[in-house]
Order: sequence, then structure tokens, then C-alpha cells
Amino acid sequence: MLKRLIAVAIFGLLIYLGFLATGEFRQGQKFLDGKFYDKALAQWSPLANGENKLPVITTVFGLFDYETRSQQKVGSIYMHRDDGKTNVPEAIKFFNRAAANGDEISQFTLAQEYSNSIAPDPKGKIREAHFEKDMVIAHMWATVALEQKTKKSRKYQKYIKMYEQEMSADDIAKAKSLAKVCGESSFQNCGY
Repeated sequence: MLKRLIAVAIFGLLIYLGFLATGEFRQGQKFLDGKFYDKALAQWSPLANGENKLPVITTVFGLFDYETRSQQKVGSIYMHRDDGKTNVPEAIKFFNRAAANGDEISQFTLAQEYSNSIAPDPKGKIREAHFEKDMVIAHMWATVALEQKTKKSRKYQKYIKMYEQEMSADDIAKAKSLAKVCGESSFQNCGY
């Protein structure tokens, strides 16, 4: 009976801590939805920098990694905010961190940056590229994102084929080799 009571208490505590962590993340999303970028950054930056008030709960039950997702969200705000306060170097820093933690959105964002195939920003303006064009690294990141096998896999495959049109056979082989090393190293050795 006592073991069952302890197990229920521990389970209840985990649920409570998970709820606290999701509350912080949800509040950041509410700020972003209302275009309160500075408030969203203030909410997510501590999570993105590993300064979570609940360090044990950066991943809730292995289902949602708040630190990595916050890194991607912070990078996205710095890259795409529409109030004239973009900070692309800071965005790239957070995308790199999220990509190294396995975030496929950040991995594909880096592929786009390295390929210089940047989509227009929300106002329709074409942003300048922030890296020297490197199709090998672009292909590698797109391949790594593709290997996550998400709903966006077809999109990534399309871009990989587009990248390959600009690449030699040797460069394609090198990119595939880098992607393999990147995946096998749990995204810690990815050519950056």
C-alpha cells in the first residue's frame, strides 16, 4: 500500500512539474501570437539558454524538449520578427544550438541559409543570405532534416534534389557522408 502511495505521489509530482514547464512555453507562444516579440523572447530565452526554473523538466516524459523547442522559437523570432528588430547572427546561433539538439526545423533553416535559397520574409522582402554559399553543407543539413522522417520530409527531399542540380557528384557524395557522420554523432559533428 505504501509503495503504491509513493508511486502515485511521484507520478503526481511529475505531472505537476510537466504542467509548470508547459505553462512557461505556452505563455511564450501567446506572446508570439500577439506579436509581443520582446515578451516572447523574455519568456523563452531562459528556456533556450538552459536556465529553466525546473531544470529536471526540460523534456517532459521524453515527448517534448522545451529547451530545444525554445531555441528554435527564439531563433525564429530573431530571424523573422516584423518590427524591424531582426538579429540574424543571434538567430543563427539559436538555430545552430537547436539543430545540434535534433530540431529538424532548425536543421532545414540552416540548409536554406547555406544554399542562399532564402524565402521572402513575412512582408515579402527577400532577405540577404548570411553565409557564404556552401551547397555541401546545405545538402548535409537538408539530408539530416529529411532523416527525421516528419511530415515535411517531401519538402526537404525536393530541396535536396534542387541542391543537387548545382553540385558535382563528388560534392553530393561528400554531403551524404557528412550527413551520415552528423546523424551518427547525434548532431554533434555536423560540419560546423
